[in-house]
Amino acid sequence: MDLVICEKGDAAKRISYLLAEDDVKQIGRDPLTFKFHRDGRDFLTIGLKGHIAALDFPSKYKKWGSVDPADLIWLDPIKRAREKKIISLLKELGEKAERIWVATDYDREGELIGLEALELAKIEIGEKISRPVFSAITRSDILEAFASPRQLDLNLAKSAEAREIVDLLWGATLTRIVSLSSYRYGSNFLSVGRVQTPTLAIIVQRYGEHKNFKPKKYYIVTAKLEYGKEEFQISSEKMGKEEADLLYSKIKDQKEGKINHSSQSIKKEAKPKPFNTTSFLQAASSIGITPRRAMSIAEGLYIRGSISYPRTDNQVYQSSISLTKILEKISPLFPEAEEIIKEKNPPSRGKFSHDHPPIHPVDLARGLKGWDAKIYELISRRFMATLSRPARYEEVKLEVDINGIILEGMGRNILEEGWRKVYPYIPWRYQRLPFIKEGEMIRAKEFEMKEKETKPPALFTQGALIREMEKRVLGTKSTRPEIIDKLYLRGYVSGEPPIPTELGIGLITALSESVPIITRESMTTELEREMNLIANGEKNFEGVVESSRKMLSDVVGSIDRKNLGRAVIEALKRSEVFGECTCGGELMVRRSKNGKRFLGCSNYPKCTITYPLPQRGFLRVIGKCEVCGAPVIERTLKRRKLSGCVNLNCSSRNK
Repeated sequence: MDLVICEKGDAAKRISYLLAEDDVKQIGRDPLTFKFHRDGRDFLTIGLKGHIAALDFPSKYKKWGSVDPADLIWLDPIKRAREKKIISLLKELGEKAERIWVATDYDREGELIGLEALELAKIEIGEKISRPVFSAITRSDILEAFASPRQLDLNLAKSAEAREIVDLLWGATLTRIVSLSSYRYGSNFLSVGRVQTPTLAIIVQRYGEHKNFKPKKYYIVTAKLEYGKEEFQISSEKMGKEEADLLYSKIKDQKEGKINHSSQSIKKEAKPKPFNTTSFLQAASSIGITPRRAMSIAEGLYIRGSISYPRTDNQVYQSSISLTKILEKISPLFPEAEEIIKEKNPPSRGKFSHDHPPIHPVDLARGLKGWDAKIYELISRRFMATLSRPARYEEVKLEVDINGIILEGMGRNILEEGWRKVYPYIPWRYQRLPFIKEGEMIRAKEFEMKEKETKPPALFTQGALIREMEKRVLGTKSTRPEIIDKLYLRGYVSGEPPIPTELGIGLITALSESVPIITRESMTTELEREMNLIANGEKNFEGVVESSRKMLSDVVGSIDRKNLGRAVIEALKRSEVFGECTCGGELMVRRSKNGKRFLGCSNYPKCTITYPLPQRGFLRVIGKCEVCGAPVIERTLKRRKLSGCVNLNCSSRNK
């Protein structure tokens, strides 16, 4: 019997049907298992549930109050079985199997999941272990992968394991130090992470720059001109008010202007590069889909055989991919593909990486709905755009003399849509401008002096934040969406674009003053590079983990916990204020002797007004109740949001 180990149940089912030469029989539901025949042999496929074990500390180190967080640094984490039923079945099947195929996703995480499954099932890594590698779950890809398997890439797996251990050590140690120092216990703890905290610091810094930006006023003078049936706008340079007033007074009553200088040139707009994970998530974010949601949808499309593997750094199609065949497959949904096939344009190229191909459709996907359909269309249209012609446009520049004042205009007129015809997600932001010969007179219709202000740095959208994290080597293509999601779940950011909450700002403010290295990406960038070296076989697993422990030990040794606690408590005071009390004081989050949180007045004991609060989830005030005047709060718990008045006796709660 041959045993095929897949990362998830859906993948196990699809791979079984692609390999089977006859009927596929489902023989188990938890876990999903399938039986079929191929090449005269019995095959059994089992679907894992991702990681079937989790790293943890020994039980005696779980009590925060009785363990110094620094003791965690040198502990060896243990692996606790999360899916005992799967592990038991793997042991049973592994003993019987003559050959075992590890058909998990081919990346660091997938390699580690496969290795963990073998280790937990006590299956020795030897000749009977085969590793099929594929970038799409289509019949041709799966058959080719099983026809020419490789060996397990232990360096790749150990790289992922090193990241797990390093993240646990740093996260647990620093979280406990910060939380204990500031008396934030139980569900009220303050999460600190090796990648999470520098990412939050980026958001807080940009928000501060945006909020504290001092705009400067400037003025421009514009003119609306008419040539034939076309209208267009020209303008002056930025200037002060006095200069603008003088300029405007000289031209405001004029009826025409003279073309002083004109130029035109034909230019090409390069087509977009193929999608890698970062550019895909940024594009999905621009159409309203969060990175985490976009990645989840893409993974589903990959498992059903509609797109290639969505976790990749590569932006260059391999020569082995038949781009024309893919265009032919998707043409029933996208008729534009037929024209692209005829043109035979070379594909665009971006950054090359030795992993999976760029994200692209691999088969026609009918019957999709909602965001699934939108993501598939986004990926398909990007693929077609990379194989289209460049867009061509005419760039026109004019200088117009109006009563001795020179105003300028620039426009771009599309001559050939090229890739823009199939990829409408990038808007054209230029006005049309006709080419007019020098010396011609044109009609002036309207003049205006406009007061404007310099603009602050833009806040990071989730998509832009993903790109910024990649630039700063924070996290990986797989973990970045999850890191951003954690910031929301911890209550450190809210909204879109992500705005730091008082809690998030307070935490970063305190850490920046007391332990600045924790908030800087330099702390984690070096560790990321070392984990890449493990994957490449240039460094060993044990050495990198040991180096990380020493770095963490130095950081912990530099922390003055009393000063840190005071700084955190002071910085977080604003996050504890939930509105104004009827007596004029502030309603603040308090804790009873048994640790339960409630709202109490800052004027206590003169004012004894209190309101109960939910004991779980992140809370924030979103307004004042129109009925009773008490705060209206929003609670976020596992991505679910509920809101209402805190006054249990308020009639608004019964609506």
